[in-house]
Amino acid sequence: MTRPAKPVVLRALGPDGVEIDVRVDYHGRIVASPAKTSVHNSTAADVLLAVPAQAGLRLVGFSAREVASTPAVATFRLINGPTVLDGDVTLPIELGANQSTSDWFGDGIDCADGITIDRIAGTFDLLIYYKVG
Repeated sequence: MTRPAKPVVLRALGPDGVEIDVRVDYHGRIVASPAKTSVHNSTAADVLLAVPAQAGLRLVGFSAREVASTPAVATFRLINGPTVLDGDVTLPIELGANQSTSDWFGDGIDCADGITIDRIAGTFDLLIYYKVG
């Protein structure tokens, strides 16, 4: 069996059902976590700087599900900026009752001004995957 000379990237299914890229060395060990996670459960209001601003900050993915006690539409936006009014919409998301969704953006979307959650309607759980560098 030949071994790669450098780490390889494998696509894997994370514990919450989101596809993630995992770096594996030639011994089969995970080299580094591909992203950090910011967790927001039962979100029913804006979350300013859910991920603080820093040079090289990249949004690499998210996983969301609607969780209201009486299922309803949940709508929110991820903003590149410190507040809802002082940033640019990076990603609008709408979930139907009891719906969940996730996405992975590979190298990510520039969000050096921080990631703010603009909650428009409903209640939802949200995992934000990000990296710096």
